[in-house]
Amino acid sequence: NSPVNGLVMPSNANNKIVIGIKNDNNVRARPQSGPQQADAVFEVLVEGGMTRFINIFYESDTTYHGPIRSARPTDPTVLRPLDGVLVASGATGGLIPEILDIGVPVITDRRPEFFRINSRRAPHNLYADTAKLKNLAISKGYKKSNNPQPLFPWGSPNYNKWSNVNSVTLKFSSQTTTKWTWNGSEYLRTYYDAYESSSSNNVHNWINVNGSVGQISTTTVIALFCEPYMHPLQLPSVKTVGQGRAIILNNGKLLDGFWKRGSNLDPFHIIDSYGNTLYLPPGKPWISLVPSTYIPSFDN
Repeated sequence: NSPVNGLVMPSNANNKIVIGIKNDNNVRARPQSGPQQADAVFEVLVEGGMTRFINIFYESDTTYHGPIRSARPTDPTVLRPLDGVLVASGATGGLIPEILDIGVPVITDRRPEFFRINSRRAPHNLYADTAKLKNLAISKGYKKSNNPQPLFPWGSPNYNKWSNVNSVTLKFSSQTTTKWTWNGSEYLRTYYDAYESSSSNNVHNWINVNGSVGQISTTTVIALFCEPYMHPLQLPSVKTVGQGRAIILNNGKLLDGFWKRGSNLDPFHIIDSYGNTLYLPPGKPWISLVPSTYIPSFDN
C-alpha cells in the first residue's frame, strides 16, 4: 500500500521515488494543474496571507503540472518522513541550504523537465513533467526508502468516534479561507481570496493539458492546526513538529483529535485525548496546515 495515502498501488506504478512539487495559488495561477492527479496535497501558508500547495507524487504522474513556485520553510518538514525530493522554482536566498540540512534534496528550474507555457505570464507559467522529474531525481543519486513509513496511520477507522458533519471552513489568514463540502461521494473545494473578490464561495477548479476543467475535490480532508512563526528570512511558516489539534473529514463524518510528531523524521501520529492511535481510512488526502490562531467552523 502507498505510504502517502494508504491505497493499494497499481502493479505498474512508477513509484521510483517520492517527489513534492510546489504549486502556486496566486489569483493568476488558477486554475492549477496537478492537485487532481497527486497522491496527496499539502496546503501551507506563505507571505501575503496566501497559500501554496505541495503536490505529492509517488504512484501517480502527470505530464502537465503547474504553475510551479518557490520553496518555503515548511515544505521539507512534511517530505522528510517519506524521503521525498522537493521540486520548486528556487527559493529565498539561504533557504535551500537549510532544506538540504533537513535531509531533503531540492530540484529547481531546469530543462527539459521544466517548461514554460505561452498562455500565462511569468512567474505563473512554469510547468513540469513528473515522470521526467522522478527520472532526474534517480539519476542524481537520490534514493527512496526501502520501506517508506506511512505519512499517517492508515487503517480501518472506528466511525463510532466520528460525528456527522457536512462541511468545514478553514481560515489561513484574513486574506484566505477555504471550504470543503461533502456532496455524497467526495469533498468539493471553494474559497475566499481577498485579492480576487469579496465572495466567500469561489469554486476552485483544476485544468488539464487538454483544457478540461473540474472542481478540486478529495476523499479525505485533514486539517492540522500548527503553531505559526516567522522564519528568520521573514517568511510566515508553521511548526509541524510538536502537537496540536487535528480534524479529519471522510465520508460525511468528522473525527476531532490531535496530531503528534517528535521530529521531522517522524510521520504524523493521529491520537485521541488518551494517546491512543486513531486510524484514517486510505484515500487521497488534502492536508491543510492551518495556523492554530484560527478556529475551524462546521456545517451539519
